[in-house]
Amino acid sequence: EALRSHGYHHLLEDPDRLIYAIKREVRGCQVGVYGLNSAWSCGRDAEKGRLWAAGRWQVGRLTQKLPENDVDVPVALIHHPGGWLKEEEDPDFPTHLGEVLPVHLHGHEHQGWVDERADGRLRVAASACYERPGRPCGYSFVTIDLAARSADIWLRRYESEGRGGWVPRVLPGHTDNRGVYSIRNLTWLPSAPLPAVAAAHRNEPGEPDEAGPDDAARMGKGADR
Repeated sequence: EALRSHGYHHLLEDPDRLIYAIKREVRGCQVGVYGLNSAWSCGRDAEKGRLWAAGRWQVGRLTQKLPENDVDVPVALIHHPGGWLKEEEDPDFPTHLGEVLPVHLHGHEHQGWVDERADGRLRVAASACYERPGRPCGYSFVTIDLAARSADIWLRRYESEGRGGWVPRVLPGHTDNRGVYSIRNLTWLPSAPLPAVAAAHRNEPGEPDEAGPDDAARMGKGADR
């Protein structure tokens, strides 16, 4: 009812299960968004390792509606990470999900982390913009350069000292001093760049690109709340 009243009708393709698959064109790039539901069996305390998702069925259902081969960048959205599922589904389902849909975004644990496979398939865990007192707050953006077949994950955290504000989240051995985790081998992307999209510049998200906005195809990753 909340989705209906606030106009999120694209999320109501399957109102009985609350899963969906949609395709959007972003500057000539076909982006497929696959919304999976990990909360079917939620409703108790201490749920870690006790949730059923029927994950393989969900992936099969959604990719039947929107085949992953029909889009350039397939993105899976799901709330819980695999470790919250029953042992009958973890790690089988998360592994399967990464094989079929190469970009996997999830939240719930608020860890703010990036896992990368050798072929550039990635799982990005969201931080939380608004967390309990004493807990870290953060967010991230993912930018994808189709021509270079690469990606940058921009990690941010809230610094409460001084006047307070958002600053780069620097992870030694993983990010640079801007808080950027770089991936340079997205082998799952189309072998030839789309003609309408040129190479992306390495500017801070929100900074103007010198050659104009049409030079980059970008995907924004909001924080899990």
